[in-house]
Amino acid sequence: MLTLEEEAAELNRLLAGKIVKRIHRQRSTELAIEFMDQTRLFVDWKTTEIEMSVAGSIGEEKAV
Repeated sequence: MLTLEEEAAELNRLLAGKIVKRIHRQRSTELAIEFMDQTRLFVDWKTTEIEMSVAGSIGEEKAV
């Protein structure tokens, strides 16, 4: 399991230089950010935690 600092560093690495195309609210607890190169960042939050995953042009989906 990654620390919060490691998780943030991994997200910064995966998303560096990407340009946001659009932001979606697919569910009341989920935010989806789509980038110009088709990479997508999903942020799903619950009462006590936040779950994030990146999918698209970076290769296979990566949960952080």
